[in-house]
Amino acid sequence: MRCPALSELPPPPAAGIGWPWAEESPQLPATMPDGSPWPRISIVTPSFNQGQYIEETIRSVLLQGYPNLEYIIIDGGSTDNSVEIIKKYEKWLTYWVSEADRGQSHAINKGFNYCSGEIFQWINSDDCLCERALKCVGSSWTPQTVVAGGVENIHLMGPSDITYNLNLTARGLIKASPSVNFHQPGIFWPTDILREIQPSGIAREDLHYIFDWYLLVVTLILNNDKVFYCKRILSRFRLHQQSKTVSKHEAFNSERRYVRALLANDTISDSLEKDLRYELRKIKTRNDITTVLHRNKTARTIALLLLEIVIRNPRSLIDIYYWKAIKRGIHHRIIRAGSAIQIAYQRNH
Repeated sequence: MRCPALSELPPPPAAGIGWPWAEESPQLPATMPDGSPWPRISIVTPSFNQGQYIEETIRSVLLQGYPNLEYIIIDGGSTDNSVEIIKKYEKWLTYWVSEADRGQSHAINKGFNYCSGEIFQWINSDDCLCERALKCVGSSWTPQTVVAGGVENIHLMGPSDITYNLNLTARGLIKASPSVNFHQPGIFWPTDILREIQPSGIAREDLHYIFDWYLLVVTLILNNDKVFYCKRILSRFRLHQQSKTVSKHEAFNSERRYVRALLANDTISDSLEKDLRYELRKIKTRNDITTVLHRNKTARTIALLLLEIVIRNPRSLIDIYYWKAIKRGIHHRIIRAGSAIQIAYQRNH
């Protein structure tokens, strides 16, 4: 979808001035300067009873002037005016729903299932994108790369400040390196990496406060710490009494300390660290098997390579993807053998 112009959207409230009420980002040309299409950006907004903020969020996404956008809203069954506001903008939404869910992580996972873009972000219904943010992201993106920019923190009871994502590495996040800055609203994720994680859900529902931090750790492990730093503010993060960062501050920090301690420990003794390491091994196993099967190998070579995978990762024997791979490999061999017999028969007759 091409982003609508300001004149196409419903008029803002009488008090709405500036971005994104009475201002818009310039409409971008249909293609990038080199003639290639703009990468598709998929954005999900998880929402629940944020009627006082969600319209600003929606307009900040739609008024980006970006030529290739998917926008999905997953509302958790709000009882305020959220649904009424969403319906005002539904003609520009790829998908939306309002129904009970299991919380923010579940809503993000649901929304991701409707995404087909190369770039993914979720923006909460009390935050918003800055002007021209998607232009910066789209022009900076390369496959498997995280795009990271600045975030303006809006304090309702004090002056705003800015946090830039800096020095993002999996090791630095786990070890709590003082040089590392991470702020989720300024992160845009490569969906090709997220789809490798997707079978177990990109956002862990057993982590209530730092699932975004955990997801970034896994992503950076899988993409070898590939990050492009966009030197502009991409989003605004609103701090108010109902936001989790404020209202659950101690629980937030406690969960972060707990998970970081587990991941920093070399021993695999706790279920959470086991889960992470097992998921990474499983993803690598799937990728290895896919590589093996897509090469033109003999049946004997495929068997030896699959055996090598088991020796390297014995737990692949209990991974359904391993056995499906063997089944596909045998099926592929049978089809090839049948084709060879048919060709030989045709030649002789």
